[in-house]
Amino acid sequence: KKPIELITDSELVVPRESCCTVLNSAFSSFFTDVASPVFPNTSAYDFFQMDSVVIDWYGICKLIQNLKLSSCPGDDGINPKFLKNTQVYSSIILSKIFSQSLESSLLPDDWRVGKVVPLHKSGSTHCPINYRPISLTSIPCKLLEHVIYSHVVQFLESNSFFSVHQHGFRKN
Repeated sequence: KKPIELITDSELVVPRESCCTVLNSAFSSFFTDVASPVFPNTSAYDFFQMDSVVIDWYGICKLIQNLKLSSCPGDDGINPKFLKNTQVYSSIILSKIFSQSLESSLLPDDWRVGKVVPLHKSGSTHCPINYRPISLTSIPCKLLEHVIYSHVVQFLESNSFFSVHQHGFRKN
């Protein structure tokens, strides 16, 4: 694959070694730096109690079956083909890791790292703002995120937290 060659505002071709710095500056300009959020001071009794997330290996196995083989692995190097070829064993092991992570509120270090790759959108390939960042994250971590997301959404749906007028970002 041909390396990216960028041109800065001063029309100078950026050396390959500096492309990462230039792209990082371009990508970070799209985001605002948010200080630590201030959460309202509320009592735990102000809310409905949500059941703990239950991890079962069969559910993880079904999620692995639905993985796209074209997905890129994260920094941990675990790819979907490996997980699919070992889905029963992988789901048993991952379910134990997921349960331990939820109990300890800790994730494996490799799961917290995303590898950012530039993807050309349109326009000149020499212009840094014509790229968007794609973060390649751990596939096992994505599976755990899916389990947690599904649990939270099911809780919110069953307790009528959503307005009947809200249609975006919802199933059906």
